[in-house]
Amino acid sequence: MTASAAHGSWLLVGRVAAAEECSDEVIGQATRGGMTTPILRRSPPFPDAGTVGNVDAMALYAGESVSAVQRLAPAADIIRELMPGAG
Repeated sequence: MTASAAHGSWLLVGRVAAAEECSDEVIGQATRGGMTTPILRRSPPFPDAGTVGNVDAMALYAGESVSAVQRLAPAADIIRELMPGAG
């Protein structure tokens, strides 16, 4: 998994290609606080429970620790590694 910077401080995790492949300028909409607003391609809003649309092309923020990710694994496997004897 890699983190890429694009469009200022927009940090993406594997979403640059999806955003580039999408030809629509409006990729979804978000409803927050009773208001619905469009989400534009390459814009900062991130998807949440009130979001619909092309989520694969939306920003998914990652902190500095994303560079420490060595592999993808189910959460249960990670918990067993951290806490031997769990589950």
